Amino acid sequence: MNSCAEITRTKFRLKMETVVEIITKIAEREKLRTISETLPSVKEFYVDAGFFRLLNTWMSSGGSPANQCTTSSEKHMTEGKDVKRDSRAPTNFASVLIDHLNSASLIPTMDLFPRFAEGGEVMTLEQFGKFVTVTQGNECTDAQIVEKYNHRFGGIVHRYNFNTYLMGLMTNNALDPSRTTSVWQDMTQPLTRYLIKTIRIESESDLQRALSDNSRAFVLKIKRNSEGVLCSGSCPLTCIIEGIKTSGFSTIPYPIILCLSPPNTLPVQLKDELAEILSKGLGTMLAKGLMFEGAIISDPKFSPAAQRKKVLVLGYQSPLKPFVGSLMADMNRDGLGVRVTDVVTGTPAAKAGVSKDDWFTHINGEAIINKQHLREQLEKLELGEEFTLKRENLDELKIVVGGAVDREDKSESATLSDLLFLKYAKKKTNLKPWEVVVLTADVLPSLKPNQDSLDDHFAFFSDVDEHSSEQCIGIATQMGVQLIDHGNSIEGGLWAQGRFVDNGRSGYLIKNNTNGKLTTSVSVDILAGPQEIKGLPLSSSTARVYGAGKASVKGSKIVFEGCNETTVAVIDCKFVQDSSSFDFTTAFPPLLLRSGYRVLRLEQTGGLTRFDECALGAHCLVSWNKAA
Repeated sequence: MNSCAEITRTKFRLKMETVVEIITKIAEREKLRTISETLPSVKEFYVDAGFFRLLNTWMSSGGSPANQCTTSSEKHMTEGKDVKRDSRAPTNFASVLIDHLNSASLIPTMDLFPRFAEGGEVMTLEQFGKFVTVTQGNECTDAQIVEKYNHRFGGIVHRYNFNTYLMGLMTNNALDPSRTTSVWQDMTQPLTRYLIKTIRIESESDLQRALSDNSRAFVLKIKRNSEGVLCSGSCPLTCIIEGIKTSGFSTIPYPIILCLSPPNTLPVQLKDELAEILSKGLGTMLAKGLMFEGAIISDPKFSPAAQRKKVLVLGYQSPLKPFVGSLMADMNRDGLGVRVTDVVTGTPAAKAGVSKDDWFTHINGEAIINKQHLREQLEKLELGEEFTLKRENLDELKIVVGGAVDREDKSESATLSDLLFLKYAKKKTNLKPWEVVVLTADVLPSLKPNQDSLDDHFAFFSDVDEHSSEQCIGIATQMGVQLIDHGNSIEGGLWAQGRFVDNGRSGYLIKNNTNGKLTTSVSVDILAGPQEIKGLPLSSSTARVYGAGKASVKGSKIVFEGCNETTVAVIDCKFVQDSSSFDFTTAFPPLLLRSGYRVLRLEQTGGLTRFDECALGAHCLVSWNKAA
């Protein structure tokens, strides 16, 4: 009754007293004794949120009992399910109420309510507070518990609204919503500090999946098809560009990296054509490489936040010649230094604040004799190296040596080299922040899983053998490899789904240094399957982990031991009734699980009946145990 009054009050902007008066007159006229008896208890802002959503759906669709709504939309509003709205058989509002009642009484978790209500029909505020803080492990103040009791449950917790709350993915997701629903990490760190969700584009369906699940690195294997069109697999390059422009940043603003597949060798002429298509198609969306203007890893531009809605290109680059970008002239005699005659825009000199007519007397603390002496000193510097120039009677300027593409080199496309933001490294030492080491399955197992070694440059794991790629994902995860091309294998896709659910599913995830840190053990006891299969008990399951830790199955309980921030768990579940069986899979980081009775998101992988919902929920009990 509180919810009915509240939605009427907000919908028509009436005072609560007016709403109660209207309902009283209707109840008296229609002789609705039960409603009349409840009206004195109606309080403003006391709302059963589940029933409120149900009423709101009905009123939004017209408010008539005969009005037609889609069952999927109703379920989305009433049960808080994480589902897509689709067109299914229409029904009337009476059916909506029946569905709502069924969702509140179908699952075996109904047995939980009498246990925590101590046999009563209504759970008191004290009992509810104990359930939230002790059983569920939520850190809540007394005021927060009162607010939830009143504003979520309408001032009374009974078995029906308790169960619809407990069984909803939106209301009681097993994964911490503070980490999965919004970006919570610092996005101004250097790009090398992030793991980046990577997908191989081999078809237009791969492209659509990449755009919808916020993959931020697209691996492209460029070739020319039979019609002469440049494609990645069977997906035209122009489709990839249009997809990025129209929906690449619609939900997540952080940069997309186009990774030209390392094993895919292309002739220079084809690379020139590729560069032209990228330039014309993306234009100002292409980010200029920091190696050209001189930068160090702490450069503010070298972060996801600074490159919002930008496209970064990764590929092989022509050699770069050290470059500063200013013209100098001698003074009237040796020993006085040099004078700046011109500064080229977009160069290291311009970036550092060098201006025309500046008078420089020292380089790295050493007196500048003349222009020739300065040139000799600059030739000793390498790309990315920092040096200082002192202005006469003024401060020192710090300049980072940039690079200019060597136009005389014919081994790579100079045009494409100009577009690169990141480059594949051809050396193993003294790597710059924008350089990327390519790792393959044959060398990965011999490397030590030390995340610190990849803090100042990138690594890209790629292998043509999908089976070996799956075996190496765990090693690459522990190493902190930023770009992992899993070849679009089913298992690799599950790993990526579980790994990048964190940080608001943004596709960027800060690497955690787990060296010497405590590990954790956590168990997931699957109590009942999704409502759509009538809460069947678990028949069998298998579990595995990527990264640190191990998994074991004990009946309906899956135990994960030795987990840390690198761990991704994958569970395959089977629910059987008579001759029908249903198969589901879920992938998640165990450290994101919330303790207590929760709903774990599942995706259907098999079964005679296929459900329209993109995700269903299994009901489980999560328990934590800290271990060294």
